[in-house]
Amino acid sequence: MPHISLIHSPNMAPFIDNLLSKVNDAFIETVPNTTGVKCYAIPLTACQVNGDNQIGLLHLNLRVLRKPERTIELIEHWTNTLLLTLQSEVPEDVNITAEANFLPEVYFSKTA
Repeated sequence: MPHISLIHSPNMAPFIDNLLSKVNDAFIETVPNTTGVKCYAIPLTACQVNGDNQIGLLHLNLRVLRKPERTIELIEHWTNTLLLTLQSEVPEDVNITAEANFLPEVYFSKTA
């Protein structure tokens, strides 16, 4: 289960709960064995302006413990799948960043 941290105004709670539920579902569906894998933070800066949801930044972070069957390509696939989930749920002009730490030594990041 991902550990998720947020920054948002209270009136955004229903929208954010829905978004995080979808990301959590995508994480569970994408990563068949979550042992040693954490989708540990999605900082989200958001508020409502005149009743409209305004999102500034979504950030996805995966921390993946190295195992022989976990290739860099597989970790990139997991990251891309979760990014697509986020992109499908938020307006096009929202900044989305993602990073994966393939422990102990490989790191890559993406911006959508």
